[in-house]
Amino acid sequence: MSLDLLEAVAGVRVAGRPQGRPAVEIDPALLQWLEQGRRVIEAAVDAPRATYGVNTGFGHLGYVRVSPRLAAELQHNLIRSHAIGVGPALTLEQSRAVLFLRLSSLARGYSGVRPAVVLQLAGMLNADRIPVIPAWGSVGASGDLVPLAHVALALVGEGEVWSSQGRRMPAAQALAEAGMAPLRLEAKEGLALVNGTEVTTAVGALALATLERLVITSDIACALTIEALGGSAEPFDARLAELRPHPQALAVAANVRALLQGSGRLRVPGDGPPQDAYSLRAVPAIHGSARSLFAWAAGIAVTEMNSVVDNPLVFPEAQVILSGANFHAQPVALAWDACRIGVATMANVIERRIDRLVNPHTSGGLPPFLTLRSGLRSGLMMAQYVAASLAADCRALAGPWSVHTIPTSAGQEDVVSMGTQAALAFEGAVRRLARLVALELVTAAQAAQYRDAPLSPAGAAVLEWVRAQVPSVHDEDRALSGYVEQVSERVAAGEVIEQVRRASPALRLAGFVPVDGAGPGSGAGGPG
Repeated sequence: MSLDLLEAVAGVRVAGRPQGRPAVEIDPALLQWLEQGRRVIEAAVDAPRATYGVNTGFGHLGYVRVSPRLAAELQHNLIRSHAIGVGPALTLEQSRAVLFLRLSSLARGYSGVRPAVVLQLAGMLNADRIPVIPAWGSVGASGDLVPLAHVALALVGEGEVWSSQGRRMPAAQALAEAGMAPLRLEAKEGLALVNGTEVTTAVGALALATLERLVITSDIACALTIEALGGSAEPFDARLAELRPHPQALAVAANVRALLQGSGRLRVPGDGPPQDAYSLRAVPAIHGSARSLFAWAAGIAVTEMNSVVDNPLVFPEAQVILSGANFHAQPVALAWDACRIGVATMANVIERRIDRLVNPHTSGGLPPFLTLRSGLRSGLMMAQYVAASLAADCRALAGPWSVHTIPTSAGQEDVVSMGTQAALAFEGAVRRLARLVALELVTAAQAAQYRDAPLSPAGAAVLEWVRAQVPSVHDEDRALSGYVEQVSERVAAGEVIEQVRRASPALRLAGFVPVDGAGPGSGAGGPG
C-alpha cells in the first residue's frame, strides 16, 4: 500500500489524478486464509491455557479468566467500555483512511478474525458508511484503543457514522439503509478491532501526502520570489550541490534551477550585491534538510501501513498465538514529531522570504508593501504579519509528543507513545504550512508585476494561475482572507504543480527522494 492509494480510498482531492474512490474487493482465497487463523482462536477459547484477550480480561485485568460461554459478551463489553472518545471528530477523509488501514491489517490473516469482520469493514467502505471517530482520547499504545472502539461500535450497529451526504446518523440506521446487518462479534474480534495504530498512522500519512505537494509548491514559490527580487541562480548550480550531495538538497537545487530556466529577471554576476540573503541562497540546505525528515517519515509510514498491528497474533500454519506489542505507535509517533520540526523549518524560511518581498529595505526597489501610494494604502503589509503568526504556530507545534508518556491500565501499559497527539499536531502544522505557501505565492506574484523583464516560463505560468485566483492590490486595498484560503486549498491539492507542468511539459520536479531504503513518498511530484 502506498500513500497514493491511501489518499484515493480516503477520497482526498488531488489535481491531475482521477476523481472518485476505488472500491475495495476481497479475494476469495483470502477468506480461506482467514478461516485458518480463525480456527486457531476458536481452539484457544476452550483451552486450559490463558490466552490474552481470548479467554481473559484486558490490560491490567488480563489475569482474570473469562468463561468460554461469555466470549462474545466479553468482546462487546470491550468496545462499549472503550468508546469514550471526546472532542471534535476526525474528518471524513481521515476516518475512511482509518477504516481502510484497519481492514488491511486484519485482512492479512494474523489477527484471527472471521471473514465476516473483514467483509463488514469492506462493505462499510464501499457503501461510504464511515464511523464518526472522536479525535481525542488515544495514548498511542495498546493501539489507538479509544478512537478504534468507535469504529468497532459502528460495525455492530451502535455509535454514529457519516452518511454518504456527510451528515452524522445512528450506525444502525446507516447500516440498514445500505442493506447491511450489524456484526455480532465473537472471541478476540473486539480486541482485534481496537488494537492498532491506524488513527495515528492514517492522520499522519494523509498529512504527509499533502506535505509532499506543499514542498514542491514551496520550491515553485521560492523560484518566483527569486525572480521578483532579481536574485541569483548561482546558489542552485549543480556543481555546488554535488560537493555537498545530500539527496534532498540535490532535488531542491535541481527543482529551483529548472524553474528559473529562461528568466530575464535574474541578477547578472558582478551586478549588484555578490550574495543573496540566506532565505534565498540557502534554500537547498533549508528546504532539503526538512525534506530529509519527510522522506525518512515516508518510509516509516509506508512500512506501518503495510504491517500487522494487533496483539496477540495468530500464526495459522504453526497453530500458535504469540503476544507482543505490534500495536505500539512509537515508530510513527517519532516520525510525526520529526516532521513537525521540518515543517517549522519550512515555515521559518517562507516567512522570511515574504518579509523580503514586502519590506522596502530588502525588496530591491519594489514599492513598499507592493502597492502604489503606500501610506494611503497598506497593500500586502499584513501578509507578513499573518506569515509570522503561522510560523510561530508551527514552531510551537514542533515540540515532541512522543516523550510525554503517562502510564495507563494500572501500570501494565507503563510506556505509551502519545502517537495520535503527534499525528494531530503534525496535521495542524501542515494546514498552517499550506497557508504560508499560499501567502508566498500571492506576495511573489504581486511583486513580479513590478519588473519588466520576462519571467521564466514556469514563473509566468504561476503568475497567471495566481492572478486568476487573487486580484491585484496594485492600486486598491482588498480583503484577501477568502482568496488566500482558496489558494491554500488548491495548493494542498497540487494545482500549482499541474499548472507548471502544463506550461513546461519537459520540466520534472522532484518530491521526496527515497534515501537508504526509506521508502517512497506519495509520488505527487515524483523524482525526475
